[in-house]
Amino acid sequence: MGGHTLQWEVTLYNRRSHFTTGCHTLQWEVTLYNGRSHFTMGGHTLQWEVTLYNWRSHFKTGGHTLQREVTLYNGRSHFTTVGHTLKREVTLYNGRSHFTKGVTLYNGRSHFTTVGHTLQWEVTLYNGRSHFTTGGHTLQWDVTLYNGRSHFTMGDYFTHGGHFTTGGHTLQ
Repeated sequence: MGGHTLQWEVTLYNRRSHFTTGCHTLQWEVTLYNGRSHFTMGGHTLQWEVTLYNWRSHFKTGGHTLQREVTLYNGRSHFTTVGHTLKREVTLYNGRSHFTKGVTLYNGRSHFTTVGHTLQWEVTLYNGRSHFTTGGHTLQWDVTLYNGRSHFTMGDYFTHGGHFTTGGHTLQ
């Protein structure tokens, strides 16, 4: 986007919801799950198509997946779904959390795959961190996926039996 600002907004419940590119941050919680792209703000959820900045880049809801290239907040970070595969590096919020390989959208869910292994849980992106939530539990550290492995890049972590464990909760 080259530092430009998205030119319009989405209004819901007498509030304004907008995306800015100059500050390189999405200001509200964005949840991708169950084949829908949900934009939540103050407990409210936008459960329909949201056009971000042109007539081809948009999030499809109602059981559909992301069907166009979506640039979130700069010219290099974007989602491409040619064949439902993210084919470009995606930098999220801070330059440290990013997905570079093995991220696939299929079967109405967002799956993060790393060499045959799949994280099949809801992934919530907000507050400048990548949060993996599993059964109501949240791993509140930045997670970097690259070179076919899953790495926690911030916060304390350890592995045991091939599992990532943080705060007593395990991704199996």
